[in-house]
Amino acid sequence: VTADRYDTHDDLEEYLRGSSVAVAYMMLAVMDPEEKERARPHAKALGEAFQLTNFLRDVREDIVDYDRIYIPQSTLSEHDVTEEQIAAFRFDDDFAAAMRAELERTERLYRTGVEGIRHLPADCRFGVLLSAVLYAEHHRQIREHGYDVLSARRTLTTRRRLWLAAKTWVHYKHTGDPVAAFEAVSAVPPEEPDNGDPDRSDVAADTNRDRRWAVPGRSAIRAAGSLLRRIGGLV
Repeated sequence: VTADRYDTHDDLEEYLRGSSVAVAYMMLAVMDPEEKERARPHAKALGEAFQLTNFLRDVREDIVDYDRIYIPQSTLSEHDVTEEQIAAFRFDDDFAAAMRAELERTERLYRTGVEGIRHLPADCRFGVLLSAVLYAEHHRQIREHGYDVLSARRTLTTRRRLWLAAKTWVHYKHTGDPVAAFEAVSAVPPEEPDNGDPDRSDVAADTNRDRRWAVPGRSAIRAAGSLLRRIGGLV
């Protein structure tokens, strides 16, 4: 990595293309879904969301240990936040507004990414779904602390991870729909329903057809573990 600042979201996306998005494409190749091309843009969105969540969680660590700021300069300027303020860990309403904007942008990527889980092989879906729930849980922590990521780095406890895994499994087992399970469990608020989306109307039929599985397969667990390790370590 040579850049330590990014002017715009487009610049940051270029960096993500060679890191988390590349990992997402590798995972997609390993899973080898029948509808790989349909799954590909969703994999890209989810890979981007995972790493952006890491960046938002680790603002303090990145500036202290690496002198890097991944929040685009365009966002900081829009909300009157300076690099000097971040380096001095001066939290205020302006920084909170910048974080809120970045969380909302990242959450749009989560929604897009999770929509594509149904294109994956049935025994891989739960693993990817759980990875998305665990990563997105950091957004709940950030909001609960008033968007203050400058005072400390927030981490998930093992107990919280296990609870989320169980809750995600129960919802997915009940609905067979990764989007419905994600909306029920994750920290990402759902979008307003779009009754005119023909793809969304097919989800129930697609997922119910694949509900012959009873527990997540080993490939699902491996997929979740590998995804979490490769894109930034265990949450």
